[in-house]
Amino acid sequence: MQFQILIPTYNRAVILEKNLTSLLAEIKKCNLESAIGIVVSDNASTDETFPVLNKLIPVFSDAHVDFQVYRSDVNTGLEGNGVYILGKATAEYVIWLGDDDFLPEGFLQYTVNKFKTENIGWMLAGAIAEYSDGSRADTYHIPYDEKKFEKGYETIWSVSHIGHKMSGLVIKREGVLESYLSKPEWRNIYLYIHFLVYNQVKYPGIVEAKYKVLVNTYNKKDFTYNTIGLLDEVFKSYNYLIDTYGLKKVIRLILRFIVLHSYRINFKSGLSSLLKQWKMIYKSYQFGDQLKWGLLKLLLKEYVKQNIYLPLFHSSKKNK
Repeated sequence: MQFQILIPTYNRAVILEKNLTSLLAEIKKCNLESAIGIVVSDNASTDETFPVLNKLIPVFSDAHVDFQVYRSDVNTGLEGNGVYILGKATAEYVIWLGDDDFLPEGFLQYTVNKFKTENIGWMLAGAIAEYSDGSRADTYHIPYDEKKFEKGYETIWSVSHIGHKMSGLVIKREGVLESYLSKPEWRNIYLYIHFLVYNQVKYPGIVEAKYKVLVNTYNKKDFTYNTIGLLDEVFKSYNYLIDTYGLKKVIRLILRFIVLHSYRINFKSGLSSLLKQWKMIYKSYQFGDQLKWGLLKLLLKEYVKQNIYLPLFHSSKKNK
């Protein structure tokens, strides 16, 4: 068994059963029973999640697909469950999947083939967001179907930000958890960014945008955003790269992430509100003095873009 699909879960009985049934059908259809197993970690669910998982054990056994179920007696949070389930994995590669997200048809076969024929240590799938009204939209707007990236900083600069979504992330497992746990002060709920960049330092990889994970946006999540959009959590995952690339280059990566995920910051409440957010962001960071002026320049540029340039641009188009 070369791959394991890792599914941390909490209170998702109905949709999780649908997801697992779909995965089993895909594994059987592609004759991947000996190549792919599934591990599920129930984070002390209070609904029927655990009984549903136990009901499925003989179903997977009859299909000769390795299926492991674990349960915590106490809810350890999103990050704790991610650490726990990775610690239970034994395969060379792991495929991360949210309990209410669905892998596209053909992705598993494609993944097995690519890791067999290419010298890679990581892969990222595209994503389609599904909203409560049933509408869908491409999440990343990646302008290619497939692209191979070499290992190193330029790749991390280009695509590591996609790692904030765990579903569709495939990584080589060796050494990842040990590296993450080596810095307890940097543990965070965006640990998947670290899992990705750890491998991007070491190995080439592929962004596979043709296969898009269906990502649920409306189910209740096991976390909430703070006043700075959890950017302080994201920063911690990039801190692990300081020993490899130095603080200056890590701050460049952090600023890059903020640019690409500016939705986490409120630019519509006026300049004074933006400056308050600026202070909260840089003061939340361990190395905030090195971040603050570059951050301020970035935020002011985005503020002008969203509140002056874009309204003028749209107004001029309407008047033509």
